[in-house]
Amino acid sequence: MAFFGNDTLVAAGGSDTETTTPSAGTNCIAPPFGKPHYDPDVLQVMYGEGRFTLTKYNRVKQGLLSIEDLGLTQSELARLRCQDEAAPGTEYDPHNDPSLPPLITNVAPGVTAAFAPGHRPTDKVHRVRLSADAPVVITADSVVAVVNFGELYEDDGENVAPNVVIENQTFGGPNFRAISVNAGWYELLCVEGINLGPNTTQVVAAVTTPARS
Repeated sequence: MAFFGNDTLVAAGGSDTETTTPSAGTNCIAPPFGKPHYDPDVLQVMYGEGRFTLTKYNRVKQGLLSIEDLGLTQSELARLRCQDEAAPGTEYDPHNDPSLPPLITNVAPGVTAAFAPGHRPTDKVHRVRLSADAPVVITADSVVAVVNFGELYEDDGENVAPNVVIENQTFGGPNFRAISVNAGWYELLCVEGINLGPNTTQVVAAVTTPARS
């Protein structure tokens, strides 16, 4: 009997794919070459879902291939990784995972917005550096960028808007705040007008917490 790379597992009941989608728990395997640890049950389910080939599935089980080389999305990797990689006594939180960083989009014309160097941004805590190669005027109550969370905020299985607190860390800089906050993103609003240029960089910090803790 021949086996091919796109073979799928046969689940109980005769279906050709696994129907359950568990999250990684305490059943962990530590690869011989270090992290990340992974849950073999979730690995099997994801193979049954057709996320990767039989060859790759077997290579991971043999310790010859990292789960990070399976071509999965960041969300899928978070589902596959074991919770034992979090700090002892804590539960895995994708919003505090540097491998699931937020993304900056919809930047105002003439403005450069990027996460400030020196730290690894997460949904929970990130710093946005605003600059411009040439002088640009940002009027009061203008949206300068949109910050998209790496993972949707949920509560009891439903998408919910978190709380986002913004603080300008540049001395004497204008006020910023988050508006249009939802489960997936927020808009970064410059409350006061500002002239941006090569010598007027602004760094704003954001702290995001669930709507209910």
